[in-house]
Amino acid sequence: MSSPIDCGPPRKLREDYDLDDEVFVDDHDQDGDEGVELRDKTPLQPRVRRVSDVIDSIGNSPVHQHLMDAIEAMEGRRLSDPVGLLQRHDTLPSRRSDSFAMNGLNSAGRPQSMLVDQGYGSSSTMSPHYLVYSQPPVPINVGKARLANDTIDAQPYNVPPTTPGIQAKMSVEKDSEEYNMNHPRRGKAVIFNHDVFNIDGINSRSGSEVDVKNLVQTYDGLGFQSVVFNNLNYAEIKAEISKLAAEDFSDADCLCVTVLTHGMGTNYLLARDIPYSIDTLWTPFTADRCLSLAGKPKLFFIQACRGERLDSGVTLVSHRHRSETDSGTPVESYKIPTHADFLMAYSSVEGFFSWRNPEDGTWFIQCLCEELQKNAAKTDLLKLLTNVSRKVALDYQSFNDVIPWQHEQKQVPSIVSMLIRDVHLRPKY
Repeated sequence: MSSPIDCGPPRKLREDYDLDDEVFVDDHDQDGDEGVELRDKTPLQPRVRRVSDVIDSIGNSPVHQHLMDAIEAMEGRRLSDPVGLLQRHDTLPSRRSDSFAMNGLNSAGRPQSMLVDQGYGSSSTMSPHYLVYSQPPVPINVGKARLANDTIDAQPYNVPPTTPGIQAKMSVEKDSEEYNMNHPRRGKAVIFNHDVFNIDGINSRSGSEVDVKNLVQTYDGLGFQSVVFNNLNYAEIKAEISKLAAEDFSDADCLCVTVLTHGMGTNYLLARDIPYSIDTLWTPFTADRCLSLAGKPKLFFIQACRGERLDSGVTLVSHRHRSETDSGTPVESYKIPTHADFLMAYSSVEGFFSWRNPEDGTWFIQCLCEELQKNAAKTDLLKLLTNVSRKVALDYQSFNDVIPWQHEQKQVPSIVSMLIRDVHLRPKY
């Protein structure tokens, strides 16, 4: 990856921008003689160089392999086998299941098929021994006729462990369409910013300080208590997450966590010293672990690459003028899944690069802050994030006239929602 290079005017696309000669033209003159006369008489100014957009990734290099090795050492498993199937199969050979062809790996080094939907796009949320070690079926006594039981839409080979019933204070009634955002305080907005790294060969993330400034201004305006951590190592991140999960959020509406860093693969982020799993950020806040946040929104915004693929986009050409295209009654208690009420907003689709401008910051954070400042008080969060995705997808395109394969590339965010109600960030006062 090249270091940032000054290359011309702002890269945000405009409908009235002529990419051929970088002259702004009047829409009324584009097809007439007046437009031609204007071009003939107006002298062109010397081209102003601008900073190129850069990929927010560490790339595929010896350093990249070194970091993969670091993850293997840290977690005791191979990245090419992210759920640990091969290792468990090798170290515990007894009671193997023949339902998995261990040598049937795809080009990415992963099994051709998975028998269980692991959810969240994360490979570490489900114990892999479900897939490897078979158990004899448990006989079921057939008694008198009764309603059919709900069953798991998979075939686990071991009975998974369960936790005893846990109770937490109800923050909103069962049938409410919106989360209760009327607590005394909005909650914390924690930002983990990484722009320098203690790893040889890893580029700094110039422009990230612009994102931090925009985020703090946005979150403070929405009533959050903003907290910024700069360039923490992995142990420090874990410690801060643990302290955060131990806090009492009983009087808070929600929690917001934002991470700005390099990404590696689909499930790993880079701390100052080593990579770490995205799961590190959110698992301490599940409803069974952080009771004061049970039933409340937990919002995570991740600005990082999620792979090494480029998106050159597809040009849609129109041949038409229009496109085709409190009641006083008792409140009943209820149970929620431990992983409900999470929202994970990623800057890019799984497997693809994210883009950052060293002067303006990342495309995703720019659009997120703009949309939150403009519409958070009147628009549901998921609808707002759809607007963010549209802005990133349509209004942005990379500019790099030095590295051709990085020129005119596109990006679209990815939203994973386990929210069960609408989130409205209306003003508190």
